[in-house]
Amino acid sequence: MGFEAFRAIAVPDKIHISQLHKTLNRAPFRHLSSDSPGWDYFEYRDSSHIIELELDPDGELSFRFALCQPGTVDQALLEMISALGSQSSALIKLIGQPPGSDTATEFLPPYNGLQSALFNAIKTRRDRWQAAFGSTTAVLTCAEAVERFMLGSEH
Repeated sequence: MGFEAFRAIAVPDKIHISQLHKTLNRAPFRHLSSDSPGWDYFEYRDSSHIIELELDPDGELSFRFALCQPGTVDQALLEMISALGSQSSALIKLIGQPPGSDTATEFLPPYNGLQSALFNAIKTRRDRWQAAFGSTTAVLTCAEAVERFMLGSEH
């Protein structure tokens, strides 16, 4: 995960992986093409947010979004993680918690404490982003945020 993104992971119960895959292949998610066998990529996009999802061959689902997005993405991510996590009895991991570490904070259904931990973790990363690149917001994918803010090209 790069400096431009926030990432969380859902590790579903093995018996629920196929149902999770079916859910991700329906609206509001869009399946993206993949050159990696066994890996599936999805995108949730509305007028205010883009959340990228990656389902690996073992069924681990990663969520990420560009930190330049409006703060309303925080609640959208929480709702998505909670809904998909609950549907698949997933263990939720917040990577790099506490900030600066390589460890993860883990939550099991009913995800007590997830909202506070998630919002605090996002705030910490967003504050670092804004200190480096300013508080301009834009609805971009992570790759687009790198291109626009870190490499300096405008769309």
